[in-house]
Amino acid sequence: MFVSAYSCIDEPMKKQIKKIAPDLGTQYQSLPGTLKNCQILTDRITLKVSCTKGKLEQLNEELLAVAKEGNLKRTASLLAAGASINCINEKGDTPLIESSWYGNKDVVGLLLEKKAALDIQSKRGNTALMLACDRGYYGIASMLIEAGAEMDVKDNKGWPAIIDAAANGHLKLVELLSRSGADIYALDNGSWGAEAWARKNGYDKVVTWFEEHAKARLRL
Repeated sequence: MFVSAYSCIDEPMKKQIKKIAPDLGTQYQSLPGTLKNCQILTDRITLKVSCTKGKLEQLNEELLAVAKEGNLKRTASLLAAGASINCINEKGDTPLIESSWYGNKDVVGLLLEKKAALDIQSKRGNTALMLACDRGYYGIASMLIEAGAEMDVKDNKGWPAIIDAAANGHLKLVELLSRSGADIYALDNGSWGAEAWARKNGYDKVVTWFEEHAKARLRL
């Protein structure tokens, strides 16, 4: 009874063949299933998988770089070529996090259109929304909130987006987060809130907003 080299390999390996090297499957179905032939087929598939993985890693690295740079056209090309939209670098940053931190609004828009994950946290616990609020990028923050980004998730210090905004004096972002339903009284790991950080850093307009907001609540 004739047994082909293709039939000698296991099912997971056959799935790899169908996915990335269907020509190998066809080629080895007609060869006898000797130990040598089976080993040759396995080695070739392993090499194919390794090359494919290496290519994906290169695409992902470039995607992270161009998202940081704000190169919209190249970002689109890399995504079309198969780069992972939610890939991460050594800091745990995704393309969405990178583009949000560097203020690349067009790239953020493209990534949101392509359904990038909104709330992935870096190794420091940062999300794209937190970083947009930290830097004062109102337009990017608005896009992220509209797309459904979580507003009250906290980083490693216990800071949610509202503290990032208030501690850096970004009054319009404080107002945006409040209108959108964020918890404006959230406390960090040291039991400090957004108003306390704004006061410490000397952002009087932000402090006044919180004071007026508190007075309005009392009148209700």
